[in-house]
Amino acid sequence: MSRRIALVILTLTLAGALVPATLASNSASLSPVKTTRWNSVVYNYYDYTVPIYGCPSSSCVVTNDLANYSPVKMIYWTDCHWYDGNYQSNRWFYIYYWYDGRVWVGWVHSSYVFQQERTWNWYWNC
Repeated sequence: MSRRIALVILTLTLAGALVPATLASNSASLSPVKTTRWNSVVYNYYDYTVPIYGCPSSSCVVTNDLANYSPVKMIYWTDCHWYDGNYQSNRWFYIYYWYDGRVWVGWVHSSYVFQQERTWNWYWNC
């Protein structure tokens, strides 16, 4: 095989998305978070921030508040507790999000997520 042909392995990340990883000396620097597109954004019609929860319920601890138009990466969805955000629904998304220079994970109500993507279902025991 020629050295010009890059050997590409498709790895399944935790988010369930296929991410190409090359077998090069710098492949250790690739991560699912860096190589995954962040196509979704959060927006709250009634406030300047969107609450991020520790579980898919408004009775859980708010772990962070994201500013409107913050990019997020949807990982999983689940139907759990009903909540009134921008609209009423029981759908929640488990997401990656940037905050304070780091990547975090948390739950956000579906009504706050715009440009929603297809994700896997997480069968959360509500």
